[in-house]
Amino acid sequence: MKKSFLLLIISVFLFSFSVSAQSNDDILQAYKEFKVVEGLDIKIPTVVEVLFNSDYLENKNFAVLEVGDDFQPNYFYNSSKNIAIGGLANISIFSNHQKGINQYLIDENNKTFTEYSLPDNGNGSTKIVIKGNKSITSSSLVIQLDNYVALPTSIKITTQEGARENIVLAKSKMRGRRVYFPKTTASTWNIYLEYSQPLRITELELRQEVLKQREITSGLRFLARPGMDYKIYFNPDRIPNITVSESGNLRNPEEVLKINPVNKNNPTYIKADIDKDGVPDEIDNCVKTPNPKQTDINNNKRGDACDDFDLDGVINSKDNCPDKPNSAQSDIDNDQIGDACDNQESRITENKPWLPWVGMGLVAIIVGVLLVTTIRKK
Repeated sequence: MKKSFLLLIISVFLFSFSVSAQSNDDILQAYKEFKVVEGLDIKIPTVVEVLFNSDYLENKNFAVLEVGDDFQPNYFYNSSKNIAIGGLANISIFSNHQKGINQYLIDENNKTFTEYSLPDNGNGSTKIVIKGNKSITSSSLVIQLDNYVALPTSIKITTQEGARENIVLAKSKMRGRRVYFPKTTASTWNIYLEYSQPLRITELELRQEVLKQREITSGLRFLARPGMDYKIYFNPDRIPNITVSESGNLRNPEEVLKINPVNKNNPTYIKADIDKDGVPDEIDNCVKTPNPKQTDINNNKRGDACDDFDLDGVINSKDNCPDKPNSAQSDIDNDQIGDACDNQESRITENKPWLPWVGMGLVAIIVGVLLVTTIRKK
């Protein structure tokens, strides 16, 4: 008796273990990729942050498996900030100056300047050409002047495309050191200045505007134990039900070990196939109804197994009368053929298969009684 009881306990344990292992396998089969975290140099339990900055994430579902143990609690976060896309263009600048050099206009040093002198007669004018190694997007120009220098009397701004000039700002009176105009993008800009006094420009800045995006920093945190290795599974094509133990504070830990392991394709990944008909869900014309042949007689992109030819609200594979509406699915004789299309008149006998035998038994009894009566009379 004791031996039998012990064998029963062992059998239950082995069955539970196999179910648990199978459950883990089912979970891992859902994930397309994973990262391996191993050889951590830690002496105490430490919060590890696995970076996902450059990874394409189909969803935010993860499985952190401690190798040799079970799934661990985890916390995924996103943080973002504005950054420039593509950076600023490198520019070169040219002008018909009288003193100084062109680079003084863009050397970010207010102690140097480029001077434009007045001609012998009339007002002075100059053309300053700004070229970028790539397109420059701008909507303002800032002119910094040397001490005791007046603003130019007028300004005109154009962009250059080959021999063609496009006006960005028509000739206007200078009213300040900063000039605004409609946002424009070009690689060559022409700045026309007129001045009535000697002009010394320390800096000329075509304010570059760059596209902005939100730089996203993504990371997955979990508590790692010394001497343990981990696998971080991500990008599942379905969302497994994972049970984990109690979690520590992973949102605001005092110390975080950041790592960036490489991605690997999950060799155990199996495409989702909920009806187990051998056809992955993503191309199955009947996802929840097994139909390995994918038959679609009316070519409506829905497999016949889950189609509803008679429009009675019951799919063909479950309809006991698929060619004739019978939403109630009535089947009095329980022969799996709906009454609406059951042409047999044997419903009572099919429903009660013992009834014919009872009838035949009664007939046999009657015949027997008659036979006995006849014999006695003789």
